[in-house]
Amino acid sequence: MTRGLALVEQGKTAEALAAAEELRSIRYSGAFEIEAQALAREGSKEEAIAVLRKGLEAAPTSWLNGNLLGNYLSDLGRYEEAFAAYEQALREPSADRVLIEANYALALLRAGRDADARARIATVPAHDLSKAEPDTRVFFESVLADLPS
Repeated sequence: MTRGLALVEQGKTAEALAAAEELRSIRYSGAFEIEAQALAREGSKEEAIAVLRKGLEAAPTSWLNGNLLGNYLSDLGRYEEAFAAYEQALREPSADRVLIEANYALALLRAGRDADARARIATVPAHDLSKAEPDTRVFFESVLADLPS
């Protein structure tokens, strides 16, 4: 998984897709995440969305795949579908709520729903934010800073 994600990050999408296939052969749900990210990096977000939907059929509790699905749908302006993906991801007890709520708020901003985005951000308790990973905290705070007054 780590190797596959690193390959995506490095832009080695063919190798990342091969790593995803290896993971899929052992029925590891992270295969869908790697494949989708590689496809999206190549500009095939529709294919990435299809892969993530298959991933959620195989592993419905994968909040990572649900969050990523929401992100790609939002990127394509398919906001209602994105909101549904974020809602599903948030139902998982192990989900990174701070990350998903920040992405959800960003999608709401993109959809022109500023008040809803503000309300979404307000649902994240300060203690959750203080426990978040540093990169997630920075992302959350950047979305918060982008909210119109």
